[in-house]
Amino acid sequence: MNLKQAKIIFLIFFIFALIQSSLVCSLVSAEEYLWAGANQYQLWFQRLGRIQQQLNAMQEANLSVLRIFLGHRAQYLSWEDPPEAYTFEDPVGTFHDENLEKVDYLMSECQKRGIRLIIALSVHSKPYLDKYGPVNIYSSAASISDHKNRFSHFLNHYNSYLGKAWKDCDEVVYAWEIQNEAGIPLLDVTGLSSQERHDMIRNFLSELASHLKQIDPNTKVSLGIAGYANYYHQGKSGDDIRTLGNIPDADIYTLHFYGGNLSKWIDDNLSYCRSINKLLFVEEFGDTRSAGMSELKNLYSSVCNICRERGIPWMFWRLGHRKDENTYSVNSDDAVWQDVIVPEAQQILQTVTSDNWGIHPATAVEACGEVEQDFQISCFPNPFNRAIQFNVKNSSGIEKIDIFNLTGQLIFSKKIPIRQGDFQFIWGAKDSSGSEIPSGVYFAIFTRSNQKQLTRKILFIK
Repeated sequence: MNLKQAKIIFLIFFIFALIQSSLVCSLVSAEEYLWAGANQYQLWFQRLGRIQQQLNAMQEANLSVLRIFLGHRAQYLSWEDPPEAYTFEDPVGTFHDENLEKVDYLMSECQKRGIRLIIALSVHSKPYLDKYGPVNIYSSAASISDHKNRFSHFLNHYNSYLGKAWKDCDEVVYAWEIQNEAGIPLLDVTGLSSQERHDMIRNFLSELASHLKQIDPNTKVSLGIAGYANYYHQGKSGDDIRTLGNIPDADIYTLHFYGGNLSKWIDDNLSYCRSINKLLFVEEFGDTRSAGMSELKNLYSSVCNICRERGIPWMFWRLGHRKDENTYSVNSDDAVWQDVIVPEAQQILQTVTSDNWGIHPATAVEACGEVEQDFQISCFPNPFNRAIQFNVKNSSGIEKIDIFNLTGQLIFSKKIPIRQGDFQFIWGAKDSSGSEIPSGVYFAIFTRSNQKQLTRKILFIK
């Protein structure tokens, strides 16, 4: 029997056992919680030590999502170091995969830490604006075709660190973003009505959302819009959420906040997005360091509170190490990080949401529908990198703990003397032979003598 056959037999046996059980178990969602994240659009281009430092800071602060851009930067135009130019495509149709390989590395480092990525696949800059201009970049069939070719090239790129194409990296890529702030180039264009601008942006986003879903139906699609055309721009950017309406293949609508009435913006759009089955969150907010750390703390605290009270996630602009007054960078040694970002990120992780974000690795558990309410298991920390502690409430009847990897292979098993009351079990991330397991997702299954089970999904990161 080969490995593939063994895996198939295991899955068949496991499903049969569930069906035959007197209490049929099914995959159910536990309470889902909100999340927080950070923008660092060119972290993939940073020095390796900088990548490690900033990802470690995110992990320690419980920031679950990182947003990056696959953009274009001219020589010495830098918001972070190094100042060299970079591009992913220039001219249109000529790709520079050496930079995709840098993103490959960042993906692998995020995967180790349980950090998910929102990847903006395009920005309104060279070489597309040079070729098409600010109107045709959105209205031209040739431009849309070129964007589709770009997206296909990126999603089919093979990540040698993870051993698969980007479109299959579901454990690390949370969402494909069509474009950062689509419609902003239209601000200085005259002779177009607001309706024409909205129709143009709607068609552009609809075509590309559909294309992304055809390539990768399992990953969310985000619009990446600023979303405030009717608040700041009198409709000139064409990206007002309610006017854009229901874009069928998009999953996430976004707001970028840099002053104004955020409460009104969210209140105007959240119920509408939920009515058309879309997710909404504040994808960018912040100010330059020239505002002063006290003012930044007030701003960050206000935005985080507004988002938490209305039940939506947030991502700040932006994670970085620079200290000059004209930058938006915030890093782990800043007071706004320590006094606002860390406690707010922890608090939002404990805020229950009815929206289906599916960010956290431990939000799905396999449980028997009729299992007693006192058979409860929690695990901490999760993700973990040395050991994980399982806390079992009212453990009466528990006789074994089995841990499986994603392929269905049993890697660890421990029999538990049947006892009364609560107990704790610490697992040191080693298999039954005493060897350390590789990084990845595992399933801990607790079985009672009556064959009732609870499963916890856990993530080990070296």
